[in-house]
Amino acid sequence: MHLMEEILAQYPDNKIVWAHMGLSKELSHMDPDEHIRILERLLDQHPNLTVDLSWRVLEDQYFSLPGVRQKYASFLDRHPTRAITGTDFVAARNKDYAVYEQELEVTSRINRALGDEAFRDIALGQNYFRLLGLKAKAPKVCPSGAKPVGKDATYPSPPGQPAGVADED
Repeated sequence: MHLMEEILAQYPDNKIVWAHMGLSKELSHMDPDEHIRILERLLDQHPNLTVDLSWRVLEDQYFSLPGVRQKYASFLDRHPTRAITGTDFVAARNKDYAVYEQELEVTSRINRALGDEAFRDIALGQNYFRLLGLKAKAPKVCPSGAKPVGKDATYPSPPGQPAGVADED
């Protein structure tokens, strides 16, 4: 971690994407609360820092633990513009489509716990456009309980929530 802090201090104007939310195999057992505190401090101190959510280990050793997924989702909801998705798959001849499909499903599970703003920015890619300075926009998230626009313009919502609709703009 100290090396990243040194890089951030030496290059404050550079856009830096920190892979795996700053974790490595050596740090894969860090206390989630401590990890989140470190990330929050660094994001607060370094406005050009973005973390990426790639790496199956994040799901297997952190997000899947009881109560921990919601802690990380709350962290991402507090910093919706500061994270991007990733896959971090290693291509190999012996991997077929099913392997990649499973990896994508596993590494995307955290997205289901995000609030609307973080989901749009992270899962739908608005942060990529922002990071790269592109004018493109991610689609808007259908708000729960929104009033229908046009004939039968409702879309399914999560179980237990009213149907949402697409924004017109």
